[in-house]
Amino acid sequence: MGEARRKRAEEALAEGRRLLESGDVHGALRLLDRARKDFVQEGDLGGVRELRKVVEDGYRLADAQDEPAYERLLYGSAQNVRFLSRKRAAEAKVPWEDPHPELDQPGRPEMRAGVTSRDIPWIAIGAVVAAALVAGIVLLIVFADTTDRRGITNDSTASVVVGLCDSPCDTVAKPLLLRPGERISWKTTYDRFAISKPSGARIGCVDATRRARVSDADSC
Repeated sequence: MGEARRKRAEEALAEGRRLLESGDVHGALRLLDRARKDFVQEGDLGGVRELRKVVEDGYRLADAQDEPAYERLLYGSAQNVRFLSRKRAAEAKVPWEDPHPELDQPGRPEMRAGVTSRDIPWIAIGAVVAAALVAGIVLLIVFADTTDRRGITNDSTASVVVGLCDSPCDTVAKPLLLRPGERISWKTTYDRFAISKPSGARIGCVDATRRARVSDADSC
């Protein structure tokens, strides 16, 4: 059964990729989720990682109505990668390095789904994170005597990526996804929030020193 399951997973992955390219998102994600489960049963870490890359690429171009389906698959596959990599490290008797530590970060509202019946995912914000890394934003330094708790609410109807910056916000730190109706906060010295679409396109900036809402975004 193992070889047959692996072949079925590879075929589902290939067909799912083809359907994504042709625009059939629903059919593609259904097949990709089936492939994910088969890869996990086979203990195929490489297969799950390859599948996740396909889903990440599709998500960056996704329409808003398709985002939740992508997000469920992204979350599930990230947890699968964690499980399989931990298992591999234990078998090799080497220290395990968490490939997705962002799943445990505080202040990520979508992570509440980890204790519900739904698999609400961590959203890959690759384009924004990559831009932050290229710009050299690696650490957010927090000084206890000068920081304030600053938060922002997404009062829009679409998911956005919110990060921290100082005017003119050429670089952004700690970019996180904020879904409609959700609020997030940081203890930080930064004085502005940078708002972007999940694709990476900049929407604008918001003053972080007052009660902030996404709808208040203006030029940075």
